[in-house]
Amino acid sequence: MNNFDSKTQIAIIWSIEDVQSIRQDLTDEQAMEVLQLVEKRHDASIGISWDTIEYMAEELYPEV
Repeated sequence: MNNFDSKTQIAIIWSIEDVQSIRQDLTDEQAMEVLQLVEKRHDASIGISWDTIEYMAEELYPEV
């Protein structure tokens, strides 16, 4: 269970709308799969950025 404490922690939220803002062709389900892959491969030394989201989206759903 994840208990977020705003007094001692921060959280950055990315949404399917964020994914779809750079890949309008993805469905809600596909965009969520992208976010799940981003989370799975998260590297704290790199973080999550528009570039990492775009890279993961391209890996899962290459544009033709």
